[in-house]
Amino acid sequence: MNGYFTVCCTERSQHHYIDFLLSRYEDLNLKYSFSAALGYLASPLLMAGTAMLCYDEEDQICGAFSYIHGTGEHDYQDRHMIQIQAAYLDKAYRVSRWFVEGLRFLAEHLHDQEEEVTDIQFWAPGDARSQRLFSKFAVPLKVEGAPSGDMEGYRVTVEELFDYLLGTAILRDRQQGFTV
Repeated sequence: MNGYFTVCCTERSQHHYIDFLLSRYEDLNLKYSFSAALGYLASPLLMAGTAMLCYDEEDQICGAFSYIHGTGEHDYQDRHMIQIQAAYLDKAYRVSRWFVEGLRFLAEHLHDQEEEVTDIQFWAPGDARSQRLFSKFAVPLKVEGAPSGDMEGYRVTVEELFDYLLGTAILRDRQQGFTV
């Protein structure tokens, strides 16, 4: 499967980002009320964050992810930290190659920004599958009272993410098919 990733730089692409995620609201399985979930999904567009889309070989949107700068506990002043607000791939694309390419796109995007980002934080389901996946490159946060019961926080530095990506066979071999 080939594909590519883009940053939502236009109103139209931002509209596609929101439409894509809202059309998959049930599949997102968010543990929040709809209004809270909508706030998380839209916050990158409203708080000068960044939203990104994933396209398949037929130029159809098959995924989306986004982030904001800063964390609520520091009143969003810790701009060296980004928080992933959404990350979703349609089921057919939930394979290692797409996941790693998405991480690569994010890491390269952060590296190219004027504002230095050193850390990435995100929340994920607290199930064994998620723990196995995310503990490959991120450290679980020790947080009292996770925001929604069965969610777990993770943190990784951008440098550690690059190190992880350099160790993956996908990036060592530089398979064709994905573009930035």
